[in-house]
Amino acid sequence: MMICHFAIKTWLMWLACLVYHRFSITIWYITSLLNIVIESLGVNSYHGFLARMTRQCVDDLRCGRIGSGYTTVPFCTALFSLLYHLAGFENGGEALVSCALTETLLGVVSCETLPLELITFVTRAVRVIDIMTSLDANGFISCNGMSTIVHRLIFDVNICMKHLAELSITGPTTEQCHQQRAALIKSLLNFIKRAVQDTQFADSTRHIMDSGLPIALVHILSNCGFFGASLFHNAVCLITNFIYQEPSLLTSLQDKGVTNAILKTIFREELPTSRDVIAALPNTFTALCLNDRGLKAFMSENPFDHFCDIFVSTKYIYAMKCRRNEMNEVALNLGTSFDAFLRHHPTLRESFLNSFAKMLSKLLDVASTDSPRCVMSFASCRSTQATVAVSSTSPSQEEENIMGGNVSSDDDDEDPTSAVANMDELHTTENECNQLDLGLSLSIADVFVQSGTADKLLSLLFVRQIPLELSQSLFPQLVTNIIRFLFQHTRSSDVMDMVANRLNKFCLDMLSSCNTSEDSSKLSLLAMSSSEASLANICAISVFCSVLSSLSKAALGSNTATKTAVLRFWTNEGCRLLASCNHAQRIVVWESAVLQIFNATNKCVASTQTDDVQTSEPTEEANITLQEDSVGADSVPQRIGRPKYLLDDYWLRSKSGTSALNRCNRHCTELLSMLVKISIGGMTRTRRIQENEGGTPCENAVQLALQIMKGFQQALEWKPHDETDPAILLPYLAIWINNLSNILFDERKIPYHLMLSAFYRTGTHDTFFNIISNYFAPDRDQNYCVAHVQEQMSRILQTCI
Repeated sequence: MMICHFAIKTWLMWLACLVYHRFSITIWYITSLLNIVIESLGVNSYHGFLARMTRQCVDDLRCGRIGSGYTTVPFCTALFSLLYHLAGFENGGEALVSCALTETLLGVVSCETLPLELITFVTRAVRVIDIMTSLDANGFISCNGMSTIVHRLIFDVNICMKHLAELSITGPTTEQCHQQRAALIKSLLNFIKRAVQDTQFADSTRHIMDSGLPIALVHILSNCGFFGASLFHNAVCLITNFIYQEPSLLTSLQDKGVTNAILKTIFREELPTSRDVIAALPNTFTALCLNDRGLKAFMSENPFDHFCDIFVSTKYIYAMKCRRNEMNEVALNLGTSFDAFLRHHPTLRESFLNSFAKMLSKLLDVASTDSPRCVMSFASCRSTQATVAVSSTSPSQEEENIMGGNVSSDDDDEDPTSAVANMDELHTTENECNQLDLGLSLSIADVFVQSGTADKLLSLLFVRQIPLELSQSLFPQLVTNIIRFLFQHTRSSDVMDMVANRLNKFCLDMLSSCNTSEDSSKLSLLAMSSSEASLANICAISVFCSVLSSLSKAALGSNTATKTAVLRFWTNEGCRLLASCNHAQRIVVWESAVLQIFNATNKCVASTQTDDVQTSEPTEEANITLQEDSVGADSVPQRIGRPKYLLDDYWLRSKSGTSALNRCNRHCTELLSMLVKISIGGMTRTRRIQENEGGTPCENAVQLALQIMKGFQQALEWKPHDETDPAILLPYLAIWINNLSNILFDERKIPYHLMLSAFYRTGTHDTFFNIISNYFAPDRDQNYCVAHVQEQMSRILQTCI
C-alpha cells in the first residue's frame, strides 16, 4: 500500500509539474497531451480514477486520517496541484465539471476541523472551485455552495477575532493574521467578489448580506492592521461590487454599520498604504454616495482633505514605488475614477478643488525649506518614469510575501535609498498632476485659475533642491498639459502672464549672477560661488520655455481668437520677456561653447599623455598640480598642460551642467521656432511645389518676426569681453548661426520669406557679413575656423544671393 501511494504520488506530482510548465510546449502538443491525461485518468467521469482518488483523499482529510498508512500530506499537495493546473485549461476544466467534483471540493471547504497547518488544502479547493464555476455554476448552485463559502469566511474571521482578543489582553499588538488563514480568507473574498458580479450567481448572492457576512466584513475593515492591506482591499471591493449590483440594499448595509466602518477606517484611522487600496477608493466613494444618506455621511468626514493628505505622506510614496513603472498608472487611474465620481456629484467639485489647493500649499512649503541636497544617480533620471528602490519592506510587499511566498522584484538594480527622502516630493507632484490632468473639466477651469491653484502648480515647477531631477522628470510635461488645457478653455491672458512672469524672473536672476566686466581670462560667466543657483536657474528657464512654447502652439490651430491673443501677447508685454530670454540664451550658448573647448582640451591632454609626447611650447600655467580628491585624479598624471581658466570653471565638468545647458538651449530654440511658425501664420507647406506663404501677414506677425530677428542680431554682435578668444567665440557663433538657419528655412530648406525680410530690415545681414570679414577673410588666421560655421554660413549666403 505504501509503495502504491508513493508511486501514485510521484506520478501525480510529475503530471502537475508537466501541466504547470505548459507554456514551454507548443499549443498542439499541449492539447494532445492534455487529452491523453484526461482520458488516462478518467477525468470526465464520476467513476474515473481521478474522481475516486479525490473523493478518497477528501474523506481522509475530513476524518483526520492523514499520515502513515493513509493519505499523506505530500500526496494531497500533488493531487490538489494537479486539479488546479488542469482546471486552468478549458478542456481540463470542463472535464472536472463533468466528473462532479464540485460537491467533493465543497466538502473540504465546509470541514472546520482541519488543523491550521492543513487549511492550505481548503484554499486550494476554493481556487479550483473558482475556476470551475466560471465554466459552469449549476453544480455549485445545486449544492448550495454560496452558503458554504460565506459560512467558511465567517468561521475563519471569527477564529481570527478570538486570536486577536487574546493578543490584545496584554496591550496593543502588531502581530498579523497567520499567513495560511489570511490566504484562505483572501481566496474566499475573491470568490464572493467575483460571484457578486456574475449573473449566474444573481439569486445566490442577493441575500448574502442577510447572514453574518456584514459583521465579518466589519471585523476585517475595523482591524485592517491585523488582517493586512490585501484583505482590507478585497473586503472593500466586495462591498463596492455588491452595492453596484444591488443598489436598493445600500440602506440595509448602512443600517448594519458596514459603510460607516469603511469611512471610519479611511478617514479616521491609518489607511493601509497599498496601491490597490488607494486606487480603489474613488469607486468605493461613488458606491457609498448613491443615496443622500451616504452622501451626507461621506461629506461629514471632510473627505477630500483627508484623501489629499494621503498623497503627501511618505508611506504612500513608498507603497507606490514597490514596482517599477506602476506609480503613474495608479495616478492616472485615480484621476479617471475621481473624474467619474465628480461627474456623478458635480456639487463636490469646488470642495475637491479647495482641498487640492491646500495640498499644493503643503508641497510648496516643503519645496521652500532648505533641506540637504540629495545625491542621485543619473541612470535613474533618464527615464521619465524612473523610481527609487526602497530597502524596507512596504505593506504591499509584506502582503505579497504572505500570499504568494517570496515574490521577485524588478527593482534590485536601482539606486540605494540615500536619495529616497529628498525625492519624495518629485514623485508626489507627478502623481498629483496625473490625477489632476484627468480630473479637470471645463466647468472648473475658470475657478482653477481664479483661485490661484494654477499659480501654485506652476510654482512647483521650481524646487531648488532638485532642479535637474525635476526638469528631467514627467512632472513638467504633466503641468504643461494642465496649463494648456486651462489656456485653451479660458482664453485668459492671466495664464500666459503667470508663465511669462516666472520665466522672466529666472532669466533676470541668471543674468544678475553673470558679470562680464571681470578679467577676460575667466571664460565662464557664471561665478563658482553660485554654481548651484546657476544650475537651478538654467533648469527653471528650460522648463518654463517649454511650457510657454506649448501655450503658444495653440495659435497654430484654426481658432482665430486664440491666435490673435497669442500674437498680441508677444508683441506687447511679451517683448520684454523675449529680450530677457534671448539674453539668457546667449549666456547658455556661451557656457556651452566653453564646455566644448574644455572637452577638446581634455581630449588633447589625454592624447598627449597617451602618446607620451612633450610639447615644445607649453601653455601658460603648464605645470599645474591636481589635488588628490579631484575628478579623475587617480587616472591623470599630476602635472599636465591645461589652461588655468578651464580648471576654475569646475561646474561645467559635471554631467549636471552638460545636461542642463543642452536642455535649456534646446527649449529656448524650440520656443523661438514656435514663434516663427506663429508669425508666418502656421501654414503647412505642400511637398510638391515651393510656394510662398499665402496672404499678407498681419502687423503683429511682422512685429514678432522683427523682434525675433533683432534678438539674433544682438546675439551675433555680443561678446562677453572686449578681447575674446576666437577659440571660444567661434563655437558660440556656430550655435547661433545654426539656430539662425533653422528660423530662416524649414526642414526642406525652403525659406520663410517673412523671416528673410526681417533678416534685412533689422540689419542682421550686416552683422552676418561682418562675421565673414572678421574671421574668414584671406588675411585672417584660419587656425580657429570651424567647418560647421562655414557650412551654415554658406547655406545662408546661397539663399540670400
